[in-house]
Amino acid sequence: GTTCVGTTLLDVARNPVTGELWVAGTDARNRTRFEPIVSGAGFDNRVTIVAPGGAVTQVVPLGPPLLAAQHSQPVALAFHDGPAGQFGYVATLGDDSVVVLDALTALPQAELAVGAQPAGLAADSARGLLYVLSRGDKTLRAFDVGSGHAPVGRVARLSYDPEPQAGS
Repeated sequence: GTTCVGTTLLDVARNPVTGELWVAGTDARNRTRFEPIVSGAGFDNRVTIVAPGGAVTQVVPLGPPLLAAQHSQPVALAFHDGPAGQFGYVATLGDDSVVVLDALTALPQAELAVGAQPAGLAADSARGLLYVLSRGDKTLRAFDVGSGHAPVGRVARLSYDPEPQAGS
């Protein structure tokens, strides 16, 4: 079976460019025992890439040195595969951002500031757009993939929460 994918897996999506599975989540450092100096780094935020046969081929950390900031709680994934480029997107709930990765190499391309608590992503490859649903401020934003992920139009404010109500 597949091991080393992570300890808390929050989303999984198939990369249309490579056929691999991308798994967004965290990995606890439970195997580090008796740390002499507590550094406060109890887990890693990451995307784990799994080959079709089940082997982990790459772990993409969502922080420095490849990214400008530490991104936390990766909760949603989406892919864009169109004339404007091939990208993977990771919504990070903990810091209100979306990390843009090259879909072929998984190298970081951009870090987008989005609304509070981004929880949903949709990539429209035909139109070259990325949509971001933010739960915290109940907004929907669009970004133009071909223009370096520049915001498009006005921010749509949702008058209701589109997520299903919790059951009792």
